[in-house]
Amino acid sequence: MRKFLCSYIFLTLNIIFIFHVDAKHELGIPTEDQRKLKTSAIKNNLDSVINKFSTENSLYVSAMYSSVTGHEYANYYSLGFKEDFNYSCLKYFKNLIWVTRIHSELSYYYILDSLWFKNRDLFSISILGSEHTKKYFEHSYSFTFRTPLLNDFKYNTTNLNETKKAKVSGLLNPATAQISYGFVFRILSQSYFNFSLATIKVDAIPKFNTNEAGSDVLVGRDYKIMYGFSIDINYSSNSDKKMIWKNESHLFFNEFNHNGLCLTMNNKIEYRLLRNLVIRYDSGLRYEPLVYRGMRFIQEVELCLPLTFNTGK
Repeated sequence: MRKFLCSYIFLTLNIIFIFHVDAKHELGIPTEDQRKLKTSAIKNNLDSVINKFSTENSLYVSAMYSSVTGHEYANYYSLGFKEDFNYSCLKYFKNLIWVTRIHSELSYYYILDSLWFKNRDLFSISILGSEHTKKYFEHSYSFTFRTPLLNDFKYNTTNLNETKKAKVSGLLNPATAQISYGFVFRILSQSYFNFSLATIKVDAIPKFNTNEAGSDVLVGRDYKIMYGFSIDINYSSNSDKKMIWKNESHLFFNEFNHNGLCLTMNNKIEYRLLRNLVIRYDSGLRYEPLVYRGMRFIQEVELCLPLTFNTGK
């Protein structure tokens, strides 16, 4: 598992490098001196860019084929459908650059001769504020909140071959809130690497009791407060008009145990077949102890109907 994790991280960093180099090549900047001049010009004209209130919205409805390794029950290959909504806003306010992101993802999968199961249910809000300077590294202040929206159930088979379901999670249970202070390296207007040396993380953890039948019953939630180190990466490259690559990654580290580490890495490569038809490859590593204590590797091939639009003034 360690070799697989290191290989996946190494592959992600190589993709970042390749897309970043391709983007520069498309801009027609062959020499290092010209790149420095362009960087200086971008920094000097930053005011004219960030004073614009810009938003970007996208909604994807997809039919997908997925492969999951490391699932709670078993590895599986299945068909399913997925909803993926993203909202991003960039604004300049009181000498700070504020980037606000709202993300919602809901997907279900179906295994032959079985039932529909919820694969992914996530609603998140992230706000990043950084000082408006002309330096590459700037002080940053960030807030992140994550929770599922819908109830999730665990299915058990009784001695009478009856399938019963029991609620195991729902809105705000589990949930995570995180407040951080650190440094941000901004690549583009809304693409950045944020390193937070001081992070306070509050988790709402489902609380269960065992009933007379020996099944676990959700009765409430417990809370846990941790202090540690975190990294957030949001990067998007669209040097090719038909192809877009996006990476969204999050790491929180507190101590060497199951609850002291949280890691999610998601890579999405989109290729526009037609104006309103996109094929997307979505791969990710997920270690989320609030959801499941195990490393999961997910691959999804999706045929998407996108709805995207930008606004600015």
